[in-house]
Amino acid sequence: SAEEALAKLRAGPPLRAVITDYHMPGMNGAALVRELRKMPAYRFTPILVLTTESEQSKRDEARAAGATGWLVKPVASDKLIEVLRQVAPA
Repeated sequence: SAEEALAKLRAGPPLRAVITDYHMPGMNGAALVRELRKMPAYRFTPILVLTTESEQSKRDEARAAGATGWLVKPVASDKLIEVLRQVAPA
């Protein structure tokens, strides 16, 4: 759930990138992005939404919340790695 993700991200060291789904129990992925952007450690962290959802209004919602990108499942592992290298270079 997004609430569980928030708790873990608050308790642990900051990550270089975050990947979330749009559909989750409780708050959705756009709401999670919005909450993460309020945290200083995640204000500029790349956040990708990886989901089966392709509706433009949901993409717009996630973008407005601060999502860096949107990927529609299924995504080949090499494509995901390529995107991660683009948004969070080593």
